[in-house]
Amino acid sequence: MAKRYNPDTPLRSRYRGILLFILPLPLLPAAIIALAQGHLVTMAISLVGFGLMILAAILTRKGILLDQQSRLRKLHRRRGKIHYRLLSAVILALATTLVSWLSANNGLIVSIVYGLVALLAYYLYYGLDETRSAPDFSAIGVTAEEVIEAIDDAERKLEEIESARIRISDLGLKRRLKAIITETHKILDIIEDDPKDLRRARKFLKVYLEGMRRVTTGYAAMRKDHPQPELEQNFKNVLTTIEKIVTEQQTKLLENDAMELDVQIEVLELQLKKEGVL
Repeated sequence: MAKRYNPDTPLRSRYRGILLFILPLPLLPAAIIALAQGHLVTMAISLVGFGLMILAAILTRKGILLDQQSRLRKLHRRRGKIHYRLLSAVILALATTLVSWLSANNGLIVSIVYGLVALLAYYLYYGLDETRSAPDFSAIGVTAEEVIEAIDDAERKLEEIESARIRISDLGLKRRLKAIITETHKILDIIEDDPKDLRRARKFLKVYLEGMRRVTTGYAAMRKDHPQPELEQNFKNVLTTIEKIVTEQQTKLLENDAMELDVQIEVLELQLKKEGVL
């Protein structure tokens, strides 16, 4: 029995699905030739087939990327409503059948066989969407989806902070921001290891990260357009507070003690409001 090809190396995974963007390219010159010969139906079918195959390629890449992200997680979402690779396989089979039948003028039966071959080849090479069971955390008041969404949201904010960090010219500030980002990722790892920590870290994630995102992006923009010594000093003061809170957050989560940390977060919230960030 034929075995489905399942590449696992990072390099191969990075480019999986790209071939599907290349395969339909011959349909474009075919459509141009059909137009030049006055075969409008053939041209239309070639373009429709091209569009369907590109759609299948896009959905395949989407499914592959979601599976890659899922494999990197210690937690997994319940299977989504959209099965991207299954949908892609069906679309590719349909496109192959249509092009073979109405554009290449093969018989219907032969064209259906071609479509089934395309479906089988897709399955053997790309497979279908992975299914992963999500643990039930209802006993601790959160679900796997809530934990993953909170972490995803935090990581998006960290990406914005990193983008702003790159635009800042001061090397000292860049190093401090890099350290804060690194330590915050460690906090996210702690939450992923022990999802019940999410309840105690929600306020930290929302106040700290959102405030940090605003103050960093705002500073990067204003520093570029209107350099001000006072602005730089205020930013350094906020960084000092945040550095302290990041360290305390890690400690408190590991010690399962959130009371004192809540007080520190409230102090940061007041400071951010004073600086006009919140």
